[in-house]
Amino acid sequence: MRAGERERPEGAAPAGPRTYADRVADEPWLNGTAPEPQAADLARGLALYRRVMVMLAILMALIILLNGLP
Repeated sequence: MRAGERERPEGAAPAGPRTYADRVADEPWLNGTAPEPQAADLARGLALYRRVMVMLAILMALIILLNGLP
């Protein structure tokens, strides 16, 4: 770790300080006090994503059926 850099939290931690080619973005870690995500949390998130995508596909199919193809 370079001088002046904050230590990255363990596990999944979005945002935080980042170094780009010509500058440093010194931003806080997002939700740094939250507990570490567990495998069950990720599985629930993926299940929710899949359900939403299926509902979106059904909605799009209904719109196409009701309005006809372009």
